[in-house]
Amino acid sequence: MKKILVLIFLLSSAPVGAKGIPPQITPKIPAVYLFFSDHPEVLHQNGLLFSAGIIPLKPIRLNYYHQNGRGEPERLLVVFLENFYSTPALASFTDSSPPPSSSIMETGHKATVLFLKKYSLKTEKIITIPPHHFAILSKQILKQEELGTGFIQIQELKGPPLALIVSSQKPYLPIQTKYIKQYSNDPHAKGGYVIPHLFFSAVYKIGDPEKNILLGDLPLPNLLPGKPLKGSYGMIWEGKILIFNPSAAAKNVSFWFEPRGGSATATFILNHKIFTFHYTPPYRKEILETLRINPDSWKSVHFLSMPEGGSSYPIDFIVGEKN
Repeated sequence: MKKILVLIFLLSSAPVGAKGIPPQITPKIPAVYLFFSDHPEVLHQNGLLFSAGIIPLKPIRLNYYHQNGRGEPERLLVVFLENFYSTPALASFTDSSPPPSSSIMETGHKATVLFLKKYSLKTEKIITIPPHHFAILSKQILKQEELGTGFIQIQELKGPPLALIVSSQKPYLPIQTKYIKQYSNDPHAKGGYVIPHLFFSAVYKIGDPEKNILLGDLPLPNLLPGKPLKGSYGMIWEGKILIFNPSAAAKNVSFWFEPRGGSATATFILNHKIFTFHYTPPYRKEILETLRINPDSWKSVHFLSMPEGGSSYPIDFIVGEKN
């Protein structure tokens, strides 16, 4: 596979803030790479957690997932873009970072709900990163055992390559861009992956057995030295489900959600209508919605979802006739 443009940067410049303008709509290009920062998952020291390079018109999605350790002091978890060059850069981004919490599964669920809502609305913030400056995308203060997680989709619009940084720092002090790299034997993943957005199509004919669509079952190889990403966390699943009623009578078709890998939360958007599920034990079937399909007719359903941090994936999304 051709080497992907994922660059690790050594940081050495002094921090200065960046200017921004209110949210607006920009041309939307699907993310090309998925960056995942979950190593170490539990923090016991401050330092560099993740760094990579981004370039114009190659959008990326970052999913970060870090928990402050038990008995640890407060930490600042910060994500920022840094411009090392002598010319300015322009970027757009969508951030979904819920307040940190010790409720791991619920925090991962809130991050997903917030991101999918913002992603569907296609609203973003536009920022300019001046030469030798940086721009903060997200910052959270973590108390002991609190999880900081979120999604940030970034599209550089023009300018030189930018460094994307995730770091843990002392709170209530100026942001630092020079610090010690984290070293850890933590088994969790960190790196870059090439399938941030999976498109699919499915057809269900009334009268056939239920149609199962399995989400979160696609391990992604790492473009950097490191572990593959299991569970497809941070990856959007988007598709079109066509439902056909060949009979001479109207029929009811339902959608269900069923965890397969353990307890899970889930979020689905069907034809712009959002459905959320909190803690759900494995193999419990939860219904989303029932549709009435007219005789000898088709109905198209647009589907959007993504695996949720803190939950055990894969899960089944099920389409079937309801009598």
